Amino acid sequence: MDPHRHRTAVVARLALRLYDGLVMACSGGAFPYGKLRRVLRAAAHLHGIHVEGRRGPRHKAARDFLRAVPVPLGWSASEWDLLTEVIRYQRGAEPAARHKPFAQLSTSERDVVRALAGVLRLARGLRRCGATVPGGVGVAETAACVRLRV
Repeated sequence: MDPHRHRTAVVARLALRLYDGLVMACSGGAFPYGKLRRVLRAAAHLHGIHVEGRRGPRHKAARDFLRAVPVPLGWSASEWDLLTEVIRYQRGAEPAARHKPFAQLSTSERDVVRALAGVLRLARGLRRCGATVPGGVGVAETAACVRLRV
């Protein structure tokens, strides 16, 4: 269902590299759950799916399609909900409390969706700017900020 598998693979590699760097650099806990890497990895690989016959924004169609799919074995319903919301917000409008599915999440889950969707948005932007090798991406935390080296 992904017409641009190569592009999606590059984004997935960049997103995972960014995530790993942020986890190592930001010991403050922006990513508190242990299984978030798995959620991000799945979201990065599924973010480019195209649902045939569906008009409107692709990211919303992908979220609706994945919500209709039964929760895969080994995944909890809450993890799957996080995944669908990350895919929804990896492009388009940022998450807001007026969005019904997002509003139904707990405060900590909303923060997770914002963080993972932000990493995926950044990875997509880096790919568009020509970054294709995840080894060229580094993350370092200083007292004042988190520094990305691309």
